[in-house]
Amino acid sequence: MVRVTIAPNTLSGLPSSTHAGEEGGYVLEGTFELWVDERQCLLGQGNSFEFESKRAHRSGNPGDRLTRLIWILTPPLYQRRSVMDESI
Repeated sequence: MVRVTIAPNTLSGLPSSTHAGEEGGYVLEGTFELWVDERQCLLGQGNSFEFESKRAHRSGNPGDRLTRLIWILTPPLYQRRSVMDESI
């Protein structure tokens, strides 16, 4: 799980990404544009999403202010040791 901030007027680009796993998230603030296969979804604060990562996907922020969201990926693509790990 990662907290993501996306600058205004950005798109992750082409070609779209594909990989094993699943992804989902929750928009905390701003506007979030998500493309899965060639279907566009425009999401705002309080909206959530989920898709299989093997499907072609890209995303961005078409708005004029920052977008913040929580993004959940499985298997995890980002590894970070937690405080619990350090105490073991």
